[in-house]
Amino acid sequence: MVCLFTIRCFGQTQLEINQRAYAVFLKSDRKLNSVYQAVLTKHKSDKEFTKNLRIAQSTWIRFRDAQMKVMYPDRNSTYYGSIQPLCWNTYLKN
Repeated sequence: MVCLFTIRCFGQTQLEINQRAYAVFLKSDRKLNSVYQAVLTKHKSDKEFTKNLRIAQSTWIRFRDAQMKVMYPDRNSTYYGSIQPLCWNTYLKN
């Protein structure tokens, strides 16, 4: 199978490419959450640290979501085209 889109062939249709990008994002998100939970568990006796970590992570998530709105403002579904889910999930993964 020759893949011209990327070195790692995601699929042959835009739908398959979008689905693969979403799966890669979910895997990264699960890993991020796992590390976050491990840090909270490791430092559970340090209440000030865990309180501040929770605040920092909550702030980061709000920033990330706001950044996504800057990159992809709410528009009708045809504005960005069928590649938008790939772009959205790739940006979120990083």
